[in-house]
Amino acid sequence: AKSAWKKAVFKRLCTNRALREAACFHALTQREAWCIREFGLKNPIAILPNAVTPLPSSEARDSTDREKIVVFMGRMHPIKGLDILIEAWRCLAEEFADWRLALVGPDEDGYLATLESQVQNAGLQGRVSFPGGLYGSDKDALLASSDLFVLPSRSEGMSVALLEAMSAGLPVVITKGCNFPAAKDSRAGLVVDSGVEALTTGLERMLKMPNAQRAEMGDHAASLVRDSYTWDSVARDTLEVYRWVLGRREAPPCVWTD
Repeated sequence: AKSAWKKAVFKRLCTNRALREAACFHALTQREAWCIREFGLKNPIAILPNAVTPLPSSEARDSTDREKIVVFMGRMHPIKGLDILIEAWRCLAEEFADWRLALVGPDEDGYLATLESQVQNAGLQGRVSFPGGLYGSDKDALLASSDLFVLPSRSEGMSVALLEAMSAGLPVVITKGCNFPAAKDSRAGLVVDSGVEALTTGLERMLKMPNAQRAEMGDHAASLVRDSYTWDSVARDTLEVYRWVLGRREAPPCVWTD
């Protein structure tokens, strides 16, 4: 069924004149660019990621006399892999009694009730919280008081929540489905397979780290965002793409032409 669907989409794409004659496609990640190629479209592709306004790092994480927080931010939706995360947390909760898991975000299609039931059945009441959607200064304050960001998604385009958390100096544990290998390449966190065992292993490794080592990873995370994922940086690359499309310069490095 999936193969038939892909063939149908491919046929439609290839017969769509607007797509075939587009001067350039915009992809958020290399994975999106490869998907465009897999559908048979040969147009140039500009890889222009999402951008964020960096948040200030917090000195509060230096304190050892407090409960530590692992935070997730995003929709309460099955694609985010929260069922996997809760099961991984069940495996770790007893050993890491001074850590708490905060699952932050709005409910979608009533999935929150399913997650709350899973937490209750796992006996994790008091160890897992659901603050709901947090925005503005409330969101910034929670990131500033957290110690680790986790995104166990089965599939992501490019997560703004991940970029914001990294900009605030949080090390990360994410799955390969997040399509953000730069987290590992920049030594800002761990990229693991999607699944309870792999996520449990990755979280355990991070929770056992000395505070100073996690802080160093958080510094790498913040530097990565400042260097490559700010509005100024992405806007500059976008302008270069448009200048190229208008014939005013050669293709910038962010454009795939092969």
